[in-house]
Amino acid sequence: MMQESLARKLRVLRAERGITLQEAEELTGVTRETLGALENGQRGAYTNTLQKIAEGYGITVGELLEEPVPLGDEASSPAAPRHHVRTKHDSIEVSEDVKATLMGLFEALIHTLETSGFDKQATKVAGVRDEVRAA
Repeated sequence: MMQESLARKLRVLRAERGITLQEAEELTGVTRETLGALENGQRGAYTNTLQKIAEGYGITVGELLEEPVPLGDEASSPAAPRHHVRTKHDSIEVSEDVKATLMGLFEALIHTLETSGFDKQATKVAGVRDEVRAA
């Protein structure tokens, strides 16, 4: 379970920054092969690897290993600021952290689409990102 949580956290951290594995390697000093294996849950990390990754991303090892709060528990927290995000079919309420994560994922997707030559799709995703940001 912990390895799965770490893998998800690493993918989100990289997506929030909108960087490639190569850029993450340069930022952390950990090879892109190791980062890729960690992000896919294919291996565990040694303490010194976790330290390098945390320093590269500007967080603590504790934050890196922090278990995510289940949505049910988060939703019951009155302290978490909430945002209504509307889709074509529904409106959902999300916390500031979830909205920030979404923005990071949108940026990573847009970057990937643009660098892959899918400019039209990148423009469409940017429009959706802007709608969510404005919500």
